[in-house]
Amino acid sequence: LFWHSRSLTATTRLGLPLFFDIHRHFESRTTLLLPVFLRYQRYSDDTTFTIAPLFYRRSAPSHSTTVAFPLVWDFKSTERRTTVVFPVFANFVRPTFTSKFIFPNIYYRSGRGADAGTWKLFVFPLWESAVKRPGDFMWEVLLGVVGWERIGRNRFLKVLFIPFELEPA
Repeated sequence: LFWHSRSLTATTRLGLPLFFDIHRHFESRTTLLLPVFLRYQRYSDDTTFTIAPLFYRRSAPSHSTTVAFPLVWDFKSTERRTTVVFPVFANFVRPTFTSKFIFPNIYYRSGRGADAGTWKLFVFPLWESAVKRPGDFMWEVLLGVVGWERIGRNRFLKVLFIPFELEPA
């Protein structure tokens, strides 16, 4: 059974009992396909909701939320974003840094804003390298068994977890 109605302010389509599309021009639109899909769009603030089995999305100009349960989670606002693809990837964006985790043991972080130019790479337990501030650099192997670091003019050699100061550069 199909029904269609149109006026100056609204359009309605029904494919009973499974499909509904109600469009109030310049106000909102609701689309429903039972039992698997619902989409609602509100034009006043440009917000859209989408729901399906194991899926949810809410989006607006300044923020959004997307969940494809249980594997994908994405939360976004103007200055922050968190994305998780469980269990293999995670990404975090904040005003001062961006960091990524890649399964099983890789972590990378880079600075933003006042901390721009800094970064850290950690491959547990084999390797770590970082720029703690622009111009400085460090690296370590096996959690510090062997390593080297430069802080300003000062240089350090690390052997068996013990740092030895070298001649300034």
